[in-house]
Order: sequence, then structure tokens, then C-alpha cells
Amino acid sequence: MVKDGAGELALGGPHPWFSTSGSTTPVSGKNILDIREGTLCPVSAETFQGLSVVITNGAALAVNVPASNTDGGIGQYGMLNTAWDAPLVVPSSGLTVQLRDPDGILSSGPRPGYVPVCTVNAAGRASLEDKLSVAGPAGTGFAATPVWYDNGDGTHTFAALMGKCTMIMFR
Repeated sequence: MVKDGAGELALGGPHPWFSTSGSTTPVSGKNILDIREGTLCPVSAETFQGLSVVITNGAALAVNVPASNTDGGIGQYGMLNTAWDAPLVVPSSGLTVQLRDPDGILSSGPRPGYVPVCTVNAAGRASLEDKLSVAGPAGTGFAATPVWYDNGDGTHTFAALMGKCTMIMFR
């Protein structure tokens, strides 16, 4: 599957045509989502299990701030893909993930401490190490610091640790 042209592709829900059994690998020409232009916005974690996402120069990945980090889905895992060793392929120059807060989660009530981008296996983490950064969300007063979390089950989550920006002025 190829996404060409401007605009945004919001992808969610489990897709039965992607094999998660390991019987069809992305390198055999199947289960590959090639984002060449525009923006990919993941809206559920399960969508990406068994799918290799290739993001090329000029394309973008945008992640919305989740309402909770305990939902067992996108708010806990981001793009969940532990089936392949290279589930997310980014340009050699790296990829800055755009964080967004369209629902105003950061300005209301309890807020998540981090925004998960992707959860991968050890080989997936090694392929992404030092290639991902985060930006935004603009206008919220929050800063995002990139961090890897080592999960107890052998998986690893790349996320943005959220912190409130404060300014101190000295005279």
C-alpha cells in the first residue's frame, strides 16, 4: 500500500489483511505501508502489528496526545509492532515526529505523562536508535523530551515525555 500526495492518512482498527503470524514478512513484498508524501496519523495500536511502515523524505508522522496511557491501545503503545525487526523505516537523516493536541487534552484535567510513538522488539529499537525525535505540540506550553522505555516483556516504547514549560526572567 502506498500513500502518495498531500494530505493526511489516519489509520486505525485491526486490519485482517495484514498477517501477524510471521508467515508473510514485509521483505516478501507484502504488509508494507509506504508513506511517500503527506502525513500518517496512527489512531489505534493494533493496526500496525505485522505491518512495515516506510516513511520517506518529505513525508511525516503525527501522533495525537492520548487521553490516557492506560487504555491498552494507542495511548499505551503508540504504533504497536513487535512482529518484525524493522517495523518502522525512516530516512537515514532521521524523522521528527509531530505531536499534536487537537482535543485539548494537555489543557484539561489529568493528562498523560508521555505520548507513545511506537512499541517495537529489541531489533526494531536498534534500527530506530538515534533516528527519532519529537516536536511540539505547538501552543500548549508543554515541551516534549524523547525517551525509550524498556518494557517488562522485552519490548521497547519510544515516547515523548511531556513537561510543562516555564519561563524565569531575571533582571
